[in-house]
Amino acid sequence: MPSASPPLRSWSREKRRFILAAGNTAHGFGLGRQVGRCYALLILAGRALCLDEIAAGLGISKATASITLRKLAAWKLVLRVPVEEGRRDYYRIEADFARVIREGLLPMAKGKLSSAGLMLDDMLRSAPAPVDNADRGFTGSPAVPGEVRQLLQQSKALQEKLTLILNSGLAARFF
Repeated sequence: MPSASPPLRSWSREKRRFILAAGNTAHGFGLGRQVGRCYALLILAGRALCLDEIAAGLGISKATASITLRKLAAWKLVLRVPVEEGRRDYYRIEADFARVIREGLLPMAKGKLSSAGLMLDDMLRSAPAPVDNADRGFTGSPAVPGEVRQLLQQSKALQEKLTLILNSGLAARFF
C-alpha cells in the first residue's frame, strides 16, 4: 500500500504560520512579537512594502508598525527604500546578513552587555556583606547570602568575558 502524502497546505495558511512563528521566536529572544512578525512579512512579500501595507498585513495599527520598523531599521534589519512617486516610505529587508550582524546585532548586543555590566556593578557595590544565618536570628535582616553574592560575581565575570570577545573584533572578522 503506497504511503499517503501529507495534505498540501495553502500558501496563505503557511505564510500566516511562518509570520506567527517568527513573532514567537523574536518574543523568545526578548525582541517583541511584532518585530519578528514584521520581518517575516517583509521576507515573504518579496518586495518593498509601505507602512499601510505592513499594518494591514499584520492587522496592527500604523503607529505600532512605525515603531516596529524603527526598531528593525536601528538594528539594520530593514532599509527604507526611496520611491519617487508619493510621500510614502517603503521598507524592505536587508539581504546582506553579514552587514546585519556587523552593524546591527553586534552593536545591540554590546549595548545590552554594557547595561547589564553597570547593573551588576551597582548590585555588587550596594549588596550588604554576607551574614551567617546563625547570626541573623529571627530579625530578617536584609543581608545578602554568600551564594547570591557569588552568583552576582560569576555573572559579572561572564559579562566581562563576553564584552571582551565582542570588543576584540573577533566576532566582526567572521562577518
